[in-house]
Amino acid sequence: VQAGLVQAAYLLPTIIPIALVVAAIWFAIAWFGHNRILDLVTGAKRVGDPREEPRLWRLTEELCIARGMTMPRLGVIETPARNAFASGVTRDKAAVTVTRGLMDALDDRELSAVIGHELAHIRNGDARLGVIAAVFVGVITLVTDMAWNAMRFRSIRIATRRSNSNNRGAAGILILIAIAIAVAAHLLALVLRMALSRNREYLADAGAVDFTKDPDAMISALRKVEQQ
Repeated sequence: VQAGLVQAAYLLPTIIPIALVVAAIWFAIAWFGHNRILDLVTGAKRVGDPREEPRLWRLTEELCIARGMTMPRLGVIETPARNAFASGVTRDKAAVTVTRGLMDALDDRELSAVIGHELAHIRNGDARLGVIAAVFVGVITLVTDMAWNAMRFRSIRIATRRSNSNNRGAAGILILIAIAIAVAAHLLALVLRMALSRNREYLADAGAVDFTKDPDAMISALRKVEQQ
């Protein structure tokens, strides 16, 4: 047992600095470039002029003026799917992206409710929370893989040196430690995901009603989205 713990402690000074550097780089990329990354991944086209998407621009502007919010950047994805999402780590860099299918399926009241839902996400800081959670879940997974691979490699080396009981015990302890790290990391990742659970969506639904003062429109929009 003692040999296994010593070997595990020996690995920490190597893994932790690498994990911290990777986390810092990963976080910087996500913080400053996640809007651009989302645009590239989803194929979203940014709306830079009201004349490009007058209906979407008008409905969003009306809600922002009514609530004193900064107008977010708007984007449209050319797909028949019915979806919308908010992004941006700060309010001044926030964006609301909707699909063409969603705009075609909803009337003005319903689309306004969906936009209000996404504006509520921005107001509540959910987009920022999503970026932070995604980064840390990724980092936790990376560290887990590094620790698992390093300990597994070292346990194999220990076991193959001399097949005595001490070496076999040390190798077994390293494997158990690696498994414990993996379980703890995945539990932590689960907790982070729960921070973005359905409760955040319920809060955004309530926020949409607060923005539009039209609960029936939100209900109708949700039904149409579910029908796709």
